[in-house]
This record gives sequence, C-alpha cells and structure tokens, in this order.
Amino acid sequence: MTVMWRQQAITLAILLLAFALWCGRLNGPSFWIDEQVAAEIAGESDLKSVWQGVAHRERRPPGYHLLLFTWRHAAGDTDFALRYPSAAAGVLALAVTTRLARHWVGRRAASGCGILTACSAFLALYVPMARYYSLVWLLAASSWLALERWLVRRWPWGVYAAITLALMYTDPAIIPVLIGQGIRLYAGKQGQRRAWALTVLALGLAMLPWWHILPRQVSRDLLRADLSGTAAGILLRLSTPWYVWTVGEATLPWRGIAWLGLLAGGLLIMAAIKRPRPRAVLALGVLVPLGFTIGLTEIVTPDITFLNTASRALYAAPALYLVWSAGLK
Repeated sequence: MTVMWRQQAITLAILLLAFALWCGRLNGPSFWIDEQVAAEIAGESDLKSVWQGVAHRERRPPGYHLLLFTWRHAAGDTDFALRYPSAAAGVLALAVTTRLARHWVGRRAASGCGILTACSAFLALYVPMARYYSLVWLLAASSWLALERWLVRRWPWGVYAAITLALMYTDPAIIPVLIGQGIRLYAGKQGQRRAWALTVLALGLAMLPWWHILPRQVSRDLLRADLSGTAAGILLRLSTPWYVWTVGEATLPWRGIAWLGLLAGGLLIMAAIKRPRPRAVLALGVLVPLGFTIGLTEIVTPDITFLNTASRALYAAPALYLVWSAGLK
C-alpha cells in the first residue's frame, strides 16, 4: 500500500470513528434551551420569519438557522433530524481539519490530531447539538484551508471568498479567523496581502443587510452572569476552556485523572512550541479565538457564564489537539 493510500485509509477510519461516536447522541438527551430556540426558529413558516426570529432571539447572523430551516422542511423536526446536520458538519470539519493539519505540520501529526479530535469528550457532547458550533468549525477550518491552497496557487480565490462569506453570515468567529489570517499573510507577498484585504472589504459590504440588525442584538438588557466583569470571572473564562477541552465537562476537577490529563496536555504544548509551526497554530488557532471569545462574553454577552466559554470557541479545540499531536513527534 502506498503512503497516499495508507494516509487516506487512516483518515477514513478516523472519520468513521468520529461519526459513530457523535451520532450516538443524536436521539438523546432531549433538547436543552438553546437547542429548543434553534428548533423553534427553524419551525417558522418562511425565510423572512426565520430572519426576523434570529434578529430578535439570537446574537449572531442567521446562516445556521437558514440552513436548519431548509433541512427541517426536508427531513422533519425530530431531535435526530435537527441534530443530524450538526453531526454531519462535524465529520466534514474533521476531514478539513486533518487536511489542513497535513499542510501545516505533516501527516503523522495530522493523524494524531484526527484521533484526538474524534475521541474528545468535549466534542462528543457539543458537536451533535442542534446549534451552530459544528458549522462554525467547518467554515472556519475551510476558510483557512482555502486560503492556504490559494497561496500556493491550487484553489481559485473565489472559493475562499465564498466560504468566508458563509462564515461571516454565521457567527462572530469570523473576526478572530480574519485576525489570524491577517497575521498569517503579514509575512506573505504584498500582492497577496492586497488581494486579501480587498476581499475582506468586499465581504464586509456583502454583510450590509445584517449590519443594521447587529446593534439591536447586542444592546438588549441582560442579567450579568455570576463573576462577570470581575478579575476572577476573567480568569475563569481564560482557564476553563483549557480544562474542558482537555478532560471534558463531566470530569470533576478534584479527580486524579483530571490533573493527569492537564499535566499531559501541558507537557505536550511545551514540547510542541519549540518548533515554529505548532507555535503558530497555538497562537492563531487557539489563543486568538479564545481571547476574542473572552472579550465578547465579557463585554457584549455578559450573561454567558464562564462555563460556556469553551463551547463558544469550539472551533479552537481541534487546533489545540493539533498542537498536542505535534508535541508527540
């Protein structure tokens, strides 16, 4: 078996493993409150009502809800049906992530990243939810892959523009993604930087139908979560995602396995960041999204507790797993 076929077989096995683990949660537990909101918006009678429902009940653009609305009318409104697009998006996102990882750090680390991602207790909980998490991960990873392929003249620029526009219409995660890509391009050719900057400007103009709605979404009266706005709250928002991404939400912090997991993760990060590429993945793929999410939840959505910071930055978790995998080399 050639190296290429062996790599494809490994990737397929990883994707099947992830699909099996994530689809096991599609029928239960029952919808929680945010999933119920998504289901109710998807149950509207027409696209205009979906648009208005997102404007009044959510704090993000309507991309995911428009997709779920379309899917619901084709597949039904059972828990399984409404969660399935999230699981499918997660599997596609994992495929894109492993391809991107091969480009950044090589085949072996990419396979390790795929296994860690597929077996993540955190992702097993959040990927199948009838929420935007998996779609954002898919679009963020695809935007990065399209950019990297364009830089080596393999993919047309329009592919990057279309994917990035879809992310822009789905979640504020577009901001840390663009920040990371801008830093990445700073070391590139001037013509590439100019083309990218003009594209981002054009995509911003394409968001005009939603710009006037954003102020209403972020100006609602909110009940601040406990510790929000305090130094302790900020510290918890910063530290909790690392814990949850490493050992999951269900592992209590006073259990020995939790500390062993954190120690192993920390040692792998220390080993990985000795090399420039894993160090860049950690900075652009983990720290920038996490920093943005902390700022967003502290300033714009202070009603979100520190425990939910990890899920709001779900798309950063696979980048952390890639750094861990690189640390094993």
